[in-house]
Amino acid sequence: MKRSSIQVQPQPPKNLRRDLLGNRALIIASNRGPFTLQHDQNGEATFTRGGGGLVTALLGLVHHVEPAWISTAM
Repeated sequence: MKRSSIQVQPQPPKNLRRDLLGNRALIIASNRGPFTLQHDQNGEATFTRGGGGLVTALLGLVHHVEPAWISTAM
């Protein structure tokens, strides 16, 4: 029996938030937050994206769904 190799491109959901969560909120609880807070020489706060694996893994999702992220301060 000959097999054909047909590649199907997945279609992104039209409404990712509704499809994944319905009417529920997305709450992420972790020991690291999605950003790092630092102060410059003038005392101004600057934020940079966290480098943890969880932040990287969820980066695509949070473009479609606004989460409440609960984490400890480092």
